[in-house]
This record gives sequence, structure tokens and C-alpha cells, in this order.
Amino acid sequence: MKKWLYIPIETKVRELDAKILLACAAAQKDFNIIIARKAELSRYISILPPGIFLAYGGQENFAPFYKRLTEYGHTVIGMDEEGLVRFHDIKYCALKLSQKSLQYMRMFLSWGKDHGKVIQNFTRDSSNLEVCDVGNLRFDLLRAELRGKIDEQAQNLKKEHGKIILINSNMGAHNHYLGREKYFASLKTKKVILNSEDERFYGTWLDLQKNLYESYIDVLPELSRAFPEHIIVIRPHPSEDKSRWESISKNLDNVKVIYEGNVHPWITAADVLIHGFCTTPLEGFALDTPLIAYRPFKNNDIENEIPFLGSYEATTATELIKAIQTILGHNYKMADKSLLKPYIQNINGTYAYENILNTIEPHASRQVKTLPYLKLRYRYFRHVVTTIVNRLFNKRTKNEDYTDHKFPDFTKDDIRNGEQNLQKIFTDYKEVSITKIDPFCYMISSGHN
Repeated sequence: MKKWLYIPIETKVRELDAKILLACAAAQKDFNIIIARKAELSRYISILPPGIFLAYGGQENFAPFYKRLTEYGHTVIGMDEEGLVRFHDIKYCALKLSQKSLQYMRMFLSWGKDHGKVIQNFTRDSSNLEVCDVGNLRFDLLRAELRGKIDEQAQNLKKEHGKIILINSNMGAHNHYLGREKYFASLKTKKVILNSEDERFYGTWLDLQKNLYESYIDVLPELSRAFPEHIIVIRPHPSEDKSRWESISKNLDNVKVIYEGNVHPWITAADVLIHGFCTTPLEGFALDTPLIAYRPFKNNDIENEIPFLGSYEATTATELIKAIQTILGHNYKMADKSLLKPYIQNINGTYAYENILNTIEPHASRQVKTLPYLKLRYRYFRHVVTTIVNRLFNKRTKNEDYTDHKFPDFTKDDIRNGEQNLQKIFTDYKEVSITKIDPFCYMISSGHN
């Protein structure tokens, strides 16, 4: 009999390597793990053995799905990949936490004490939800003892591209893959926007992003001229439409739009990372890359200051160029990483994967029920037929394209490459067995095949 763990993934380049780390570590503790793209796991979860399901977040629109999970016998454990860099606490709670969803969770795994306190304060009067400060799996991979693969890939990027200035865009609200209007409408559909106050807030947020987006576009020619020996790499957020970035870069010989692979090797290869309101600069902080926050527009009613820890700040093109010159002249001292400890539990000490497994294992029960292969194949076949019919009649939606954009492929090699990280720190690591359920869904278990 085995314990079961279900790990959904929304964005491949952001989450996959880190969640493979967790999956392979869980296999060492006698779990069977289903790791899959979010849509595929949702398709199969009703017929899979009862287990622990790592949830997406606490928004109200997830409540019906979490309710069904508990009816299927699963234990829902809350997480929030975007819980570190968030709006101010009151607005974060209003937009991202709902008792209608949290009531189905056994516990919530927070990024650190700061995030955990926000959730505890929200739930104090309405539930006894346990909140555990575990950190985040992505930051496990940034620890010195696990960075070998990142450093190797970074050296290859330097050989291919030369000196790099990295601009990490996070303008997915304004410059969304589906378009600004459809993005705004989706917030209402998902019940993120519930009233006129929410509508005004998100309207203000989109306008701030629009101003920042135009400012980043406008500064590119100046950066191109000021740093001709560097390649300036623009890396759009996974949710963005990269076409305008590509249009402006065509006229600038040393500016390229590159969205491929995990961001960590790009951060490590860069001489400097230019950023806005996102998690990437904190990953850069952990990877010892010099940081500049380019903030020609601000709104203190929306943005908190967590993503700007350890960064230079520039508000004009002139200040930005001067800050880059200072860093390239090696007149730069990195801030102490201990600044991150209240926000990221695993910046040092125990790993997040250890914290997570130690926290959830007491809630896992061994199951007699095994993988229902025939039912899974039937559901996959039914999905394939539906997809083919929709394509024949041009019924494929933009949302399906968006899902493929964020998570285009998944192979056994992804898992094998990911488990190499654990082999570096596990003295008695046993290679896992991998079973393909469909092109975006795999079972990982102890043993070899």
C-alpha cells in the first residue's frame, strides 16, 4: 500500500524543476506521486486514489473544485506560488483568500513568517486553518549546493550570447497573452473581481502596468546605445504577449526577446537584472546577481516593497543607465541575504521540500486502491477525440492556446534531469520509477523501471 501525492503545475518554466524535486523526494518516503499540468490533473483526479492534493491558492473560484476533491476523499493542502510578491495585505486577502475555498483545506503552506502571518490573521476569526511556514521549492534550487546545473547552463548562455543585461518583464496584466480586455473579464469570471471597489483597484493596477510597460519600451533604444558591447535580453512573463517586445527589438541590433527555459540560468549569466514588481529579483538576490528596480511610476497603495529588497532603484532613463554603469564598474555591494529570511523560510536552513514533506506526511494515509489504468486511458482517449473534433470545426479556444503557451511539453527526460538535484544531497538516493499517463501527466514512485 502506498501514500499518494498530487502535484499540479500551471507554468512549466516557473514551477516544473522545483516540483520535480519535491516529487522525487516524496518517492523516497514511499509516496506515489502524480505530477501533471493543472488541466490534465483536474481531468483525472476524481478516479485517482485518495491522497494529498497541493492546491493552487485560496481564491473563491476554486471552492467548487476543492469541495469535489474532499468528496473524492482527497486532503487539500493550500499553497500560493504568487504569495511572496503580492498587493498590500488587506487587498491580498480580499482578492486571493476566501473562506469559501479555505474551509476545504487541511492546512496552508506559506512562503515564510510574513506570508504566514497574513493568512493567520485572515483566518483567525473564521476557521482553525493550520498555517505552516515552509518556504518555496524554487528557492531550494537556488541554494549553493544545488546550483551546479544552473551555473553550467549560465556559462553556456555566456558563451552563446556574450555579456548580458537582463530585463525581466512582468506586465502580464496590461500586456496579456489574451489581451487586456479579456484578462480583465477573466478576473470577473474567476471571482477575483467581486464588486466595484475591486474593479477600480484592478483598473488602477492595469493603468500602472500600462505606464510602466510604455516606459520600458521607450528606454530600450537608450540602453541599446549606452551598452553596445552587451546583449540586452528581454524576458517576458509567461502570461504576456511578446509580439510588441519583438517588434521594437527588430530595430535594435543588440536587443533580443528570448523566452526559453528556466529563468535562473539567465539571471546567473546576467551582469545585471532590471526588474519591476515580481518574484524574479528575489531569485536574483538569492543567486547573487546585481539588481536594479526601474520604477518611473509607482503606486504605494498597490505595491509593497518586498520585491525591491536589495535592489538599486532608478526612476528615469538617466538614473537607470548610471546605475548599470556603476554595477558594471564593480562599484556594487550585494545586500545581506538574511534580509529575505522573514519572507522566504528556506533561504537558509532546511529545504522547502523537507519542510513540506515533514508537514504533510502525518496527513497521508496508505491506500489499497491502485492506479486505474483503463479508466485513465479512456478519459485521455475521450479528450483526444474532443480536441480533434474541435480543431476540425475551428472550435479551439484562445484559452487552450494560452495553456499550451505556458506549458508546451513534458517528458520523462524533464523528470530524470530534475532528479539529478536530489542525487547531490541524498546519500542513499534511489532512482525513481516513471510511468507516463498522458503527454502532460506522469506517475513517479520508488523503484526503477
